[in-house]
Amino acid sequence: MPHASTTDDAWAATREFLYAWDATEGIVLAAETYDCAIPMNLGAGFEISIKDLVHKIAQSRAHTSFDEGLRRTVGGYRETRAAALREATAP
Repeated sequence: MPHASTTDDAWAATREFLYAWDATEGIVLAAETYDCAIPMNLGAGFEISIKDLVHKIAQSRAHTSFDEGLRRTVGGYRETRAAALREATAP
């Protein structure tokens, strides 16, 4: 039986993804309520193959152009940084 190529292996690999906001909520909840020395795993509870993930991405349609998304990202960073600097230098 032939071995799968590296490319085939990569397509078949599975990963679990967790949306950043959900991770934040889970970490806060665990910090407030989890009182045990045993480590806890935080996850979405399902895996998706890289192949299926690529297909989902290919089927999705962006509502924001790359340039607009970049402009918003940089603008948000600058606003957050400026606010942090103001707070750090406030008397």
